[in-house]
Amino acid sequence: MNKKKIKTLVTYCLLGCLILCGCNTSGYEAPELLEPISTNEAYRPVEYGSVGDVAVYNGVVAPTEYCHFFSSTTNVSEVKVNIGDYVEKGDVLAVANAEGSAEAIADINASISLNTRTWEIKEEIYEQNKLELEYKLLGYEEACDEGNVNLITMQLAILEENHSYDELLNEYVVADLQEALSEVKALQTNGNLVARSSGYVTYIKDFSDSDMVSSGENIVIISDYEDTYVKLDAYTNDSDRITENYHYFYALIDGERYELEPYDYLPIELSMAQGKGVYLNARMKLSDGGELPEVGSDFSVLFYRELSENVLVIGKDSVYEDDKGDFVYVKTDEGKEMRYVELGNSDMNYVEVLSGLSEGEWVYYTSGSVIPESYEEYTVSLQDYTVYGASEFYTVRDSKRKKIFSMYEGQITEVYVEQGEVVEKGQLICTVKTNEGSALLTEMSNSIDSFKSGYAEGVKAYEEAILLKEQEIEAAYIASQNPPVEQNVATDTDAPMAPDEGVYEPYYYEQLCCQLEVMKLNHELEKINYDYNLALMVKNYNTVSCNNDGNGTMMIYAEEEGKLSNVNIKAGKNIYVGDRLFNIEIPSKHMVELRVENIPADNLYMNQTVKFTNPTTDKSYTGTVIGTTGSVDDFYFTSIDDKMYMTSNITNGDARFYIEMPGEFYDEPEDYAVGYPVIFMKDVVVVPKDAVYIEEQIEKLYHYVWKIVDGEFVKQYVQLLPTDGKSVSEICILSGLKEGDKIILEKGEE
Repeated sequence: MNKKKIKTLVTYCLLGCLILCGCNTSGYEAPELLEPISTNEAYRPVEYGSVGDVAVYNGVVAPTEYCHFFSSTTNVSEVKVNIGDYVEKGDVLAVANAEGSAEAIADINASISLNTRTWEIKEEIYEQNKLELEYKLLGYEEACDEGNVNLITMQLAILEENHSYDELLNEYVVADLQEALSEVKALQTNGNLVARSSGYVTYIKDFSDSDMVSSGENIVIISDYEDTYVKLDAYTNDSDRITENYHYFYALIDGERYELEPYDYLPIELSMAQGKGVYLNARMKLSDGGELPEVGSDFSVLFYRELSENVLVIGKDSVYEDDKGDFVYVKTDEGKEMRYVELGNSDMNYVEVLSGLSEGEWVYYTSGSVIPESYEEYTVSLQDYTVYGASEFYTVRDSKRKKIFSMYEGQITEVYVEQGEVVEKGQLICTVKTNEGSALLTEMSNSIDSFKSGYAEGVKAYEEAILLKEQEIEAAYIASQNPPVEQNVATDTDAPMAPDEGVYEPYYYEQLCCQLEVMKLNHELEKINYDYNLALMVKNYNTVSCNNDGNGTMMIYAEEEGKLSNVNIKAGKNIYVGDRLFNIEIPSKHMVELRVENIPADNLYMNQTVKFTNPTTDKSYTGTVIGTTGSVDDFYFTSIDDKMYMTSNITNGDARFYIEMPGEFYDEPEDYAVGYPVIFMKDVVVVPKDAVYIEEQIEKLYHYVWKIVDGEFVKQYVQLLPTDGKSVSEICILSGLKEGDKIILEKGEE
C-alpha cells in the first residue's frame, strides 16, 4: 500500500476518533471538552471571499439556427448548397419536384371535390331523415300520443346534435384540405426553399435513401454566428427548477465572471415541446446584452441560490454552538480563546462572518487530515484547461451518395453500365424480368375488374330495392286516399305497419317517400366513392406499368447524374424488393465525417476544433466542426407568418459531425487518432490532480488542498469542475484558490 493510501486511512481513523469524542463539524455542536482535540494544531486565517451554494453546468456559445423545410410532403429534386457554405438571405437552398407538386395538387383537388359532393349528399340525407321524423311527430301529435311524441322529439334532438358534430368535422376537413392545397400550390408556383437569414449551412438532410421529405422535416439549417446565446447541458425540466431555486447566474469566461440571465422559450414553444414529450436545452444570455465569445466557446456556468461576495468568511468546520450561540476558537499568543460570532450566509464549506472576527485573525478548525511528510511547493497559475474525447471512426467525403434500391423481385436480364461509369440522369441502367411484374399488373387489373363487378352487383341490388320501395309507396298512397273510419295508429315508430296489414298510419306515404329519397342519395354517395376509388386504382396501375413492357420486364434508370459505385448487379442475378443495386456518387466538396458515440456527454458544437494525430509520425492537423447530422433529440422552433412550427432532423444511428480540414490532409487521410475537446476553458485555475484530496462526511464528498499561508499549512476546501468521468491528470478549480496561491504537492515514493 502506498503512502497516500496509508495516510488517507489514518485520516479516516482519526476522524472517527474525533466524532466519538463529540466533535461534529457539520452540525455546529459544541464538543464536551471546550479545548478541541485534533491530530494537528490546525488553524486558518479569516479572509475575504464569497459564500454561496453553487451548481455547475457546462455552457457553449451556440448560433441561432434557422430551419428550412416544406410544410407539405414532397420530393426534393435538388439541394443547391453544401455543408459549411455561407449563404445570404434570399439565396435558394433547395428545389421541390414540380411534377410531384402538380400530382399532389390533382390529388388534393380530387379529395376536395369528393368531400364537397359527399357533404352535399349527407346534408340532403339529413334533411330527408329529419322530414321523416317530423311526419311521424305530426301523426302522433294529431293522435294525442304523448309517449311517442316525447320519443320522436328526443330522436329529432339526437339527429340535430349528430348533424352539428358532422358540420364541425366537415369544417375541419375542408380547412385542412384547403391549407394543404395552398401549401402545395405555393410549392408549385415557387418550389424554391429560400434562406430566411444569412449564415452558414450546418445541416443538410441525407437524401441517399430517398428524395421524399415529410411535412415539417428539416432540409437545410442555417446558423447565424452573429446572433448567439449560451446553450446549457441542462434541459427545460431542470431549468424550471434552476430559475425557481437559483437567483444568480454567472459564466466563467477567460477567468472572469459574467452575469447571465435566462433566455426563456415562448409559452407556445414550451407547450408544443410538452405535447411531444420532449425537453429543450436551457438557454441564457449576458445580462448586460454584451457580446459573447465566438461560436463554439465553452465554459462553466455557475448557479447560486444565495451569494455573498467580498465578505469575511471562515470554514464551517471552525464553528461550534452552545446555548448562547455560535462561537469559534481564535489563535492568540498564549494559545486560543473562545469567541462568539454572528454568522450569515453559508454554503457547503464556508460561512459568512457578520461580526466577532477581523481579517487576518486565525481560527481553529477540526481536522483529522494528515499533512504529507514529503512534499514540494506548487504555485497556482491561470492556464487553459482542456478535457478531450476521442474517436476512431471517421471517413473522408468528397461526394454525396445516392443509393438505388430495387422496387421489384425477379432476375436481372441486361446490364448496360459498368462500375465507375459516369451516367446521366434518366440513363438506362438495367432490366429486370419479374414474375411479380406481370403478375402484379395482372393482379391489379383483376382487382379493378373485381371492383367494377362488385359495384355492378350493388347497383342491381339497389335497383331491386328501389322497385320494392316504389311498390310500397304506391300501396301507401292508395291507402291514404281511402282512410278507414276508425284510425288505428301504429305504435312501433321504427317500423310502422303497412296498410295491407290492416293498419292505417297518418303520413305513412310521406314517410316512405322520404325513405326512397334517402336510398337514392345513399346510392349516389356510393357512386361518387366508387368513381374516386376506381380512379385511384387506375392511377396506381398506370404508375406500376410505366416502366413495364407488359411482359414483366422492368426498366431501371439513373435518378441522378454521377459516378456509379458499389455496383451490385449482373445479368442472371436474382434480386428482391429493397435490395441495394448500386450507388450514384454526386461530386461534393471535401470534408471529414466523424462519428461520435458518447452523446450527449461528448457532444461537439459548431466552430469547435478537432485534432487529427498520426500516432506513428506524430504529424497532426486541426480541423473545424462545420456541420452535423443532428440528433433525434434535437427540436427546433420556427415562426413563419405568425405560425409556429416545431421541426426535427431525421437521422439514423450515431451522431455525425462534419469537419473542415486543411487541403494537404486529404493527401494521406488514413491512420489518424481523433481528439476533440469536450471541456475547454481559458485562463482558469488548474492544479495537478494529486494536489487535491477527498474527504467523506455523512455521505458527501469534499475536496481540499493544503494551502501555504504565512508558512502555515491550511486545509483549503475547493470546488472542482466536473469532468464527466474522464481520466485527467490536472483538475480545474472553480472556487477556493486564486492565481499566486501556494499549495503543497505530495512527492511520490523514491
